[in-house]
Amino acid sequence: MHPGGGDPRSYCGQWNCRYGILEDLPDVDAVIVPYGGGGLISGIASAIGALKPGTKIFASETSTACPLSRSLEARTPQKIDYVPSFIDGIGSSGLLAEMWPLVSSLVNASIVISPEE
Repeated sequence: MHPGGGDPRSYCGQWNCRYGILEDLPDVDAVIVPYGGGGLISGIASAIGALKPGTKIFASETSTACPLSRSLEARTPQKIDYVPSFIDGIGSSGLLAEMWPLVSSLVNASIVISPEE
């Protein structure tokens, strides 16, 4: 399994990140989460969605590895040409199949930036 992505134990642990977000920003209307394998964003999005419905959840991807952005646009998992960079904690050439149903139902969009940004 992808580290931090498809492992349900990781997903459940990452659910707890929402405590810090909602404690510090109780009126938050949007949250941006780096996208790697889907576990972190799914945990945060499901927890915040349950406690503060209507909060927008945006993924953050690098332009050299942004399969989620392309998949959300196509509404089906997509493969991309992956270009390795110093940003090695997020991005890959494709999505974890077991994460797509959950991620696609929780994430509003993906914000793609270049490595230079």
